[in-house]
Amino acid sequence: MAEIVVLNGSCAGTVFVLPDIPTVLGRSPESHLQIGDPWISSMHAMFERRGDQIWVIDLESRNGTFVGDERVGEASVPDGALLRFGRTEVRFAFQSTLEDTDPRAPRKEERPREGHRDTIRAEAAGTMTTRAPAVREPDLDPYALALRPATVLRISLHAVGVAGAPDAAARIRGALEACARAAAEEGGVVSHLGGIGLLALYGLTGQSAEDVARALRAARNARGLVRAIGGLELRAGVDVGPVLAGNTGSASGPELCALGATADRAERLVALAAPGEILAGAGAAASAPTGLGKVGMKEIGGSPIEVWRDERL
Repeated sequence: MAEIVVLNGSCAGTVFVLPDIPTVLGRSPESHLQIGDPWISSMHAMFERRGDQIWVIDLESRNGTFVGDERVGEASVPDGALLRFGRTEVRFAFQSTLEDTDPRAPRKEERPREGHRDTIRAEAAGTMTTRAPAVREPDLDPYALALRPATVLRISLHAVGVAGAPDAAARIRGALEACARAAAEEGGVVSHLGGIGLLALYGLTGQSAEDVARALRAARNARGLVRAIGGLELRAGVDVGPVLAGNTGSASGPELCALGATADRAERLVALAAPGEILAGAGAAASAPTGLGKVGMKEIGGSPIEVWRDERL
């Protein structure tokens, strides 16, 4: 049995079982495996069995299909591989490694295989055909670059005992993945910055009174995950205000950008934070989420800055 486990986003924890027939993953309700990530194309990618192997084929998606860090047109998928569609990450497995699967997880009935790599949906739901659709739904970027209000979260990793460790690189990668998951699970749009940090934006498609609390909660959760890995700590900065933000795009996939005074303040906050501190700017005054306590105030450039720490650690 082959399956994929969704690791982040609104579908995090969902397990999809792959039948023997070609299986299409996408945002459209007519996909076999539907994931509501706006970065995923309507018909994004297809899984198919070739002999004893499972292959993934990109269906000319806007933001690409990745196996590990490599963008692929088609590729075999090894057991345990990490795949990315849009901004959704999934883990592929030939056998379930979960003790308890989500009872809501969609399960597909096995049907005789038909078609080949050109297989895509037919007009009748649940049937397959080798005929290409007459019209492909346009994939509009919901995060096109624009000046908009948003909450900015910046996270940077700080080494406290990982230097010289033989598994230092693996720990850093794991910490960055954990931070990205924590930010995405709170509804943030996430982008990695270099090798030691990430940027997350909240409210890109419409502000919410909960955006600041979500950003602070994401920072708190990320800190707990990073500390559990060992040898690393994080610094975080949160501020809110108008930013020139959105997708600048690149040959390798979507790229998140945030420019302006609010983004600059968040950068300054994360640089001034001590290891383990979360600094919230004046624009990010909000009720503390559970488990995060305010431990003091700082003044930076004449503006009050709130200092938060995780009370659980």
